[in-house]
Amino acid sequence: MEGPGLESWPSSGAAGRPLTEDEMAEVKKDALERMRPYLCDKIIAERHFDYLRSKKILTREDTEEISARSSSRKKTGKLLDYLAENPKGLDALVESIRRERTQNFLLQKITDVVLKVKNEKLEAIKDHVLFNHTERSDFDLFIQMVLKLGVMSHRDQQDVVFKLLAKSEETIYIYAFSVFNLIL
Repeated sequence: MEGPGLESWPSSGAAGRPLTEDEMAEVKKDALERMRPYLCDKIIAERHFDYLRSKKILTREDTEEISARSSSRKKTGKLLDYLAENPKGLDALVESIRRERTQNFLLQKITDVVLKVKNEKLEAIKDHVLFNHTERSDFDLFIQMVLKLGVMSHRDQQDVVFKLLAKSEETIYIYAFSVFNLIL
């Protein structure tokens, strides 16, 4: 299976902005963790040592530590630990699998999981942006109401604050409570 590596995948989407390098590294690390049981069953760590060392993902000491593990699953688990620590680790593993040409079925699985995690991350960013926009609009409304409080009776002030609380987020409640206590 030929095609672009993970590093060349488009990293923008629902959020309307590209993922940062740190966010993409987090996506790859999360994807590795989600695939850990599957990859521990399928990958033979030693097959990838030379390539990963040539790309400076692993050192000789790392490969010796991995090789010292008692089972193939434990070796692969330790390899995955090292890959997760390096932002280019998963990219290098994908390229190594591609070069080996013996486990191409893993490429599609890895691609699918990384894309799923990336889309979840982009959706979370989009939701965060929308929430912050809504929060800011509520805060603007709150400020307008607070400005009006100075010219109202105490009873009217209470009514305004309670009406505002009824339709606002918890953060607005905190603002309103603070200002209401100052007014009293």
